[in-house]
Amino acid sequence: MKEKKRIDPILKLIISAVLITVISTILFIYFIANFFLGPFDFRSEEDIVKALEPTIDLIEEYDIVFFSRNTPCKTLHYQDKYYLYNPGRNSNCESWEAKDQNLQPKEFTTEGSDLYNKISLQLKRQHIQQFEVLESVSGRYIEFFRTNNFVRISYIYSDEQTKDSDRYKDIPRQMFFEKINSNWHKKTEDWM
Repeated sequence: MKEKKRIDPILKLIISAVLITVISTILFIYFIANFFLGPFDFRSEEDIVKALEPTIDLIEEYDIVFFSRNTPCKTLHYQDKYYLYNPGRNSNCESWEAKDQNLQPKEFTTEGSDLYNKISLQLKRQHIQQFEVLESVSGRYIEFFRTNNFVRISYIYSDEQTKDSDRYKDIPRQMFFEKINSNWHKKTEDWM
């Protein structure tokens, strides 16, 4: 009868310690990177902006100019409606300067809540917390903000044929632009 080979208990202990160390190191790196850079998204930039395009249709359909979902606060401004949900009058809530100074934020209506939830659902997977429709000398563009702890990433959409070259100019050690396709740019800002 053959004798079964037994693994030396010390070797078992060493293998277990190495596996625990490797797994702990990987998790530590993941959580530290997630803290500093925000949620990981293994999709290409092209896939991310393609997933944002249905939101552009909503923006145009409802003439939305600002949206923010910074927990626990909610903000939505479209047409002549400006809604803000600010529980307990939280000072950390984004306050948005409406172009029409007479437009004051109101409590969300059912219509406003439904639209807010529809937009929020579309943007959640892309980790987008806010967008703003802006005007420049060369036309309108939309900036989708993905806020992280120390780096702010945004995706800028513009359907303009001639791009405003100054808009996409890097600022050394502060702001960097990357062209994704003919309508999209990625902007990375260092908050440090």
